[in-house]
Amino acid sequence: LMAVQGILMCVLRRVAAVDQNLASAIESGLDDATNLAEEMKVALGEEAPSGEASEALRTIERLRAGILGAPPDGTD
Repeated sequence: LMAVQGILMCVLRRVAAVDQNLASAIESGLDDATNLAEEMKVALGEEAPSGEASEALRTIERLRAGILGAPPDGTD
């Protein structure tokens, strides 16, 4: 899983550097992934494995920072 995340981050970082429109599309995709993870967290409620949804959100934000440089709110 760590290898796939590393590959994804490095490839998308290079794609984002090519064109601002591509960077915007990648950022929108990361926003969509965040929204999906939040919706799944709410939908699963107490049935969700402990911390799994929160870890998914953290992973998405780490990828966002690695690809685009910073989280959307400008904090780490």
